Amino acid sequence: MKLSLSRMRSICGLLAVVGIIAFLAITLLAMNSYPGYSIFSNYLSDLGVGPSAWLFNGGLLLAGLLSIGLGAAFFLKLGNLAGKLGGALLAVASVALASLGVFTEASEPAHVILASAFFLFSALALFLIGRNMGIALKSYSILAGLLSLAFLLLQSPLAEHAAALAVAVWMFAAGAMLINMKSEL
Repeated sequence: MKLSLSRMRSICGLLAVVGIIAFLAITLLAMNSYPGYSIFSNYLSDLGVGPSAWLFNGGLLLAGLLSIGLGAAFFLKLGNLAGKLGGALLAVASVALASLGVFTEASEPAHVILASAFFLFSALALFLIGRNMGIALKSYSILAGLLSLAFLLLQSPLAEHAAALAVAVWMFAAGAMLINMKSEL
């Protein structure tokens, strides 16, 4: 049985949505099991070496792997160069996210390189893909991309949490959009 491009897009969107929901739930569980964890003083990476490291790292791996298809779907769907480049960068950012589940902050410098790649490539992908969206998702793409870049510049725990949540919400919304997409962007 051959899958149509429309059906493959829907499947990629669904996998991304499931991955993001799992990541958010797992992250909340990991935060809850980390004594004294604070978004003001702890980086998300601290969860990868904390009491429930296996859970958090598994969540990163799962979310990253399930989101690769989101980038591929946009690469195939968007006909312009910016959209195709954005899709490719989103797939690369998803690979970096999955890799963070393996290369924890105990694995320097690989961890810093991968985390920086995730936030940088996510920001660029959101700017490029967002150009092809309706006004609401286009505006949110810019906001989430700017938050990712702000974290790279500020290097503060709160900025990291805001950027990670903004990118996760964007991936959820983009995945949901692909699930329901019947026509062109």
